[in-house]
Amino acid sequence: MGDVKLNSSGGGSVTLTPPSTASNYTVTLPAATSTLIDTTSTQTLTNKTIASLVTTGTATFGGIVDTGSTGQVQFPATQNPSSNANTLDDYEEGTWTPFDNSGAGLTFSVAAGMYTKVGRLVVATFRVIFPTTTNSLTSSIGGLPFASASVGNQQMQGSAIRYSDCGTVFSLANLQGSSYFFPYTFGGAGLINSNFSGKYIDAAIIYQTS
Repeated sequence: MGDVKLNSSGGGSVTLTPPSTASNYTVTLPAATSTLIDTTSTQTLTNKTIASLVTTGTATFGGIVDTGSTGQVQFPATQNPSSNANTLDDYEEGTWTPFDNSGAGLTFSVAAGMYTKVGRLVVATFRVIFPTTTNSLTSSIGGLPFASASVGNQQMQGSAIRYSDCGTVFSLANLQGSSYFFPYTFGGAGLINSNFSGKYIDAAIIYQTS
């Protein structure tokens, strides 16, 4: 098979038929610095596998996008935020380290956290163990991986306590625009550090970031 070239302003098409016996054949596209298609009309590739596709514009898929055996969709390390409500513009997962934000200078004997961020929604799980303390400052834990969004009077967050042995029923309240939170009783009272002296908090906090 020799070279086949399309070089017509009127367009055209080439159909490649696989050989009757096992064999390799190659279609060589222009160099990476060249332009493959430069036209305003719609171009279609059917039943083709492209090992590495780079597009500087919008790629539109009319059917299911099958990621194949890799099963992965990669987002850039630095988010490129979109104002479109139907556009997913970020996915990230990692670890974070909770720390005492009360001003008491406490050092947790255990402080570990993980998070997953999908778009604006962040789910941050963590475990801390407080040191033995009689400190009376209001408890506050900092270090969330992203600051929460500032959205007027709405507090766009929630929490789930998996386990705590402090003896008091409480939830976690994040102030909008911040990366820290407070334990609050269901009656709205803040808990102090001595309430958690030597105690665990295993929990998750769910919130929206900007």
